[in-house]
Amino acid sequence: MKFVIILADDRITEAVEQLLDDDNLPGFTEIPSVIGRGSHGKKAGTRAFPGSTNVFFTAVRPAELDALLVKLKHLREATDDEGLHVFALDAMELV
Repeated sequence: MKFVIILADDRITEAVEQLLDDDNLPGFTEIPSVIGRGSHGKKAGTRAFPGSTNVFFTAVRPAELDALLVKLKHLREATDDEGLHVFALDAMELV
């Protein structure tokens, strides 16, 4: 299994949700409106530092990961480079 972490700018959250729904994955978890700082500056959801990031987690089989990555890469190409980051870790279901 692969544990996938998707960091998406709040402007493309709906597109990521739709992509995850359309892929018929077993499920995902979303943490909305997290704040922090990236290469393009701080995001704090305020007037001084507008915007936020949403974090998505899902666990997929390696074959599912390949198909998901293709779609996420297309989404990233359609947006700016700072708006979408994807990471995957090896995972083992324990319970």
